[in-house]
Amino acid sequence: MHGIVMREHVANIVAGTTSASISTIACSPLDVLKIQYQVTDKNSNFITLGKNIYKKQRWGGFYKGLLTSLSTRPLFYALYFPIVERLKKHRYTPNAYLDNVLNCIIAGSAGITLTNPLWVMKTRQQTLAVNTQTQCKSRTISYAQLATHMYKEEGVKSV
Repeated sequence: MHGIVMREHVANIVAGTTSASISTIACSPLDVLKIQYQVTDKNSNFITLGKNIYKKQRWGGFYKGLLTSLSTRPLFYALYFPIVERLKKHRYTPNAYLDNVLNCIIAGSAGITLTNPLWVMKTRQQTLAVNTQTQCKSRTISYAQLATHMYKEEGVKSV
């Protein structure tokens, strides 16, 4: 019995990380456009913004923060799915639908709490090129450099 339960947990982790990795790669250009739009002049539209990103950074510009995203989103779902499955064994209310909603809220809250610093870092990497407040010298910065910079300049509260 224990082996079956372990296989189910592993299957949930693999399913979560695989699907999250594929969707992260496929949606990265849209994610970058969305983040860039949120921090730039609202008079530009997505097509103009996309042309500007391509003109300045080519295709690589649409994948800024991809490695951070690939360490964040799969980790979130690797936590989320097993937690939901584990919580399904508990009943909180007489309503199964409400129990499922509560399970998803609990699992989502746990996952986002644990991965939030990585989400903040991903957004910082994607906005580095347009963010004039940052003191980083380069528009491309490694994960470790960004973490060090954020900690030194802003402290723990930065995440």
